[in-house]
Amino acid sequence: MRKEYRVTLLSNGVITVYEGDAARKIARELLPEEKSGGEVKGIIAYPGVVRGKVVVIESVLDKDKFKKGDILVTQDGSAEFTLFLQLAGAIVTEQGGMISHAAIVARELKTPCIVGTRNATKILKDGDMVEVDADKGIVKIVERL
Repeated sequence: MRKEYRVTLLSNGVITVYEGDAARKIARELLPEEKSGGEVKGIIAYPGVVRGKVVVIESVLDKDKFKKGDILVTQDGSAEFTLFLQLAGAIVTEQGGMISHAAIVARELKTPCIVGTRNATKILKDGDMVEVDADKGIVKIVERL
């Protein structure tokens, strides 16, 4: 039987997996509340502050609309999105944590990255100018087109 909640944490080099009610409690403590305003919060995967244009990527077929330095916003930064991760000025994902593919690639490339936002693709839209403050885990809309 698959559990409704599962949390995997990496702390001091030790990976711990929680399921069920324990995972739900930890997720509520660590994950931000969903917001519908002009701001998105998540888990800092790699620090830095970058301003740029949002491009929401839903599949590899979106490759023609993404340019080097754009802010990558996606549901998850899985391996199929590696090309986008390599070109991104910053990375923002709805899913994932510190050991997700997007987080690992961001650390390798030293690209500011916020993961686990839960709502980035609902709030941020193509063309939005944003400030990704991965020192604080916040993405703010600076200008909406």
